[in-house]
Amino acid sequence: MEECPKCKKRYYRDFQIGSVGYQKTQRNCIQKVGGLKCRGKLHDVLLDWDDVLPEPDYSKAEEESTKSDLAICMGTSLQMRPSTSFALRAQHAKKLSLIHISE
Repeated sequence: MEECPKCKKRYYRDFQIGSVGYQKTQRNCIQKVGGLKCRGKLHDVLLDWDDVLPEPDYSKAEEESTKSDLAICMGTSLQMRPSTSFALRAQHAKKLSLIHISE
């Protein structure tokens, strides 16, 4: 996924972006703003180990985790914070499923 920092438009891609850690992706935003293309410099929205989960994603994850009946954690060793806490503190979750393949 890529995001424009100017207009906040998100682009869901069916190909690998090629970067991690909120780096620029060499593509420009094509969202129309006031009849003109925004042309903001897109960046990935993939967290690296030391990155903080930005707003509004953090608040949305926190809100939804407290309402869940089932917490599914995929592709994780539950070492990246605060993501770890969302699954473990889900108040209504009666089940927790961890899916992790390690080599």
